[in-house]
Amino acid sequence: MFLFLRKLVLLLALVWCVFGLAREVETYRQAVADPTGSGEVAFWRLGQVRPEALRFFLEAATVEVPEMSVVVFATGTGSETQDYFLTFWAAYFLPEHRVIPLDHPEAQRAGEYLLAYNTEIDHPRLREIYRSWSGVTYRIRTPVGKTVR
Repeated sequence: MFLFLRKLVLLLALVWCVFGLAREVETYRQAVADPTGSGEVAFWRLGQVRPEALRFFLEAATVEVPEMSVVVFATGTGSETQDYFLTFWAAYFLPEHRVIPLDHPEAQRAGEYLLAYNTEIDHPRLREIYRSWSGVTYRIRTPVGKTVR
């Protein structure tokens, strides 16, 4: 009986590993087949095309952003889940900054810079300081007579 259970556990572990590998291969195949789409951000892996494109944008977009700045991150996905994971990845790639999402309560009050990934934002308080094919960096102007704390 013990030998049977041991073989069954090993078989189930092997099936689980094969299933996981098949899922990873399929996710990678989809990322390679459509490198311009946003894909399932929750399934991004380091080294894949989409996270590397975001990392490339963030590195270039934050050249003029001082360290420890409050950076508001906006995306053009239209999906709360995708926005969450993109903001999570931005915070991962920018450890020297405080990254907050556009819909965060502190965004309007404390934001110093705005990174718009795959979107553009038109607002009188925004001054463009960097533009690329994948996004725009804005400096958020403080309203006259108000201090940001």
